[in-house]
Amino acid sequence: MSAHGTLGTLFYAADKTRASAGEVAWYAARLPRDAGPVFEAMVGSGRLLVPLLEAGFEVHGVDSSEAMLANCEQRIAIGGRATQLYRQNVTTLNLPTRYAAAFIAAGSFQLLADPIDALDTLLRIRAHLIDPGLLL
Repeated sequence: MSAHGTLGTLFYAADKTRASAGEVAWYAARLPRDAGPVFEAMVGSGRLLVPLLEAGFEVHGVDSSEAMLANCEQRIAIGGRATQLYRQNVTTLNLPTRYAAAFIAAGSFQLLADPIDALDTLLRIRAHLIDPGLLL
């Protein structure tokens, strides 16, 4: 499922430029800092990933939209950072790394309107977590 093409990505990026300081602080307080990389499923334009990178977290991102990932990559580069981004559908997630934690920010999970897709996504994320794993 790719909900955002080029036009949708441009609108989203203009409307949601960056996560609020409060949202960044909430995730920063809960994500493990010294357990290796964490990953954001449905990363979109990186409105949360970029400030977490700036805060010193190693965050990988996953999204099904090529346009969103291109925008995210651009934002990361502007900040002089680098990270791993994957273009994959979260319902069939198959990443080469396992993580101590994963998160899906804001209302992104609600884009999975089909209950089977939502369950498949949670199961695929769980398969990528190192026990005990944390999903926010």
